[in-house]
Amino acid sequence: MLIRFFNQSYVIHFIAFLMLATALWIPSFVMPVTDYDMEKLSPIYNLIIANIKSPIILSVFAFVLLFVQSIYLNAIITDHELGQRNSSFASVFYFLIMSMHYGMLKFHPILLAGFFLIKAINSMLNLYMAEDQRRACFKIGFFIGISSLCYFPSIYFMVLVIILLLLYSIATWRKMIIPLIGLMIPYIFLATWYFVTDQLEYAIADYQLVSQIHGINFSKFSILELLIGIFGSLFLLSIILGLFFRIPEKSISVRKKASAFVYILIISILILFLRSEFTTQFMIIALPLTALTAVAIADKKKMFWTDLLFSISTILILINNFIYILNA
Repeated sequence: MLIRFFNQSYVIHFIAFLMLATALWIPSFVMPVTDYDMEKLSPIYNLIIANIKSPIILSVFAFVLLFVQSIYLNAIITDHELGQRNSSFASVFYFLIMSMHYGMLKFHPILLAGFFLIKAINSMLNLYMAEDQRRACFKIGFFIGISSLCYFPSIYFMVLVIILLLLYSIATWRKMIIPLIGLMIPYIFLATWYFVTDQLEYAIADYQLVSQIHGINFSKFSILELLIGIFGSLFLLSIILGLFFRIPEKSISVRKKASAFVYILIISILILFLRSEFTTQFMIIALPLTALTAVAIADKKKMFWTDLLFSISTILILINNFIYILNA
């Protein structure tokens, strides 16, 4: 089935992945999303949608961006020995999670921020063995800074820097300040641009409203959505607990990296419930969930039922995406 098939990485698996990815996004190409609105505190995203007016071009751009991200994330997971070697499963899993609903088949701030978050997380994973840890800390802050200009809540991942420095037992006051300097660099350029174009006052007002924009509002969730969130969180917790029983068998480096993704997942879930648009915001947990699933699959000997469930889920997602075309 699908997990067993994509646990290898050859030309035929790349072609199969491309075909599956295209099938998932056909609804977006046939009936592209047209309701693109400016997002507060997302200047890079706003710049792109302001200059690309065609919904189909935005859909194609989003598809290519997601496909490249999937391959890049798979390469990082493999390089850090978190998943099985010569496997393309992480690419497929990430792409599937990011395409599991028609509302996700569009250009979105999280999708744009994802590339920079992956770069930041790669630097985080390299931090433990980095020869120049201060430079790695700066890169983490810098990439998170750019990511937050695409999707502002990703700035909360800065908390991870402190957690990882403590987790890796390399925390010093300099290494805690350097990421903040890296984070500030993109905002210094942004503030300069707003000042030159006489928009600084309005931008400051938007950032002052950030607590209102990102407040928790459970009244916008239906009872069913809340139940899905609760049971989904319990399911993710069971995965994490299962991983902790297997992680001790790994090397110290892999154990620390896997633990880092657990913290990334926790922060992602918090961000998820800090936003009201549940469908698209669910995309934020795709990255850590992919890495932890890759770890779990790499350690699993008997995968028949897991493989069956994944294959059925993939088919159901395909059907669900095409329903929107049939009902249009």
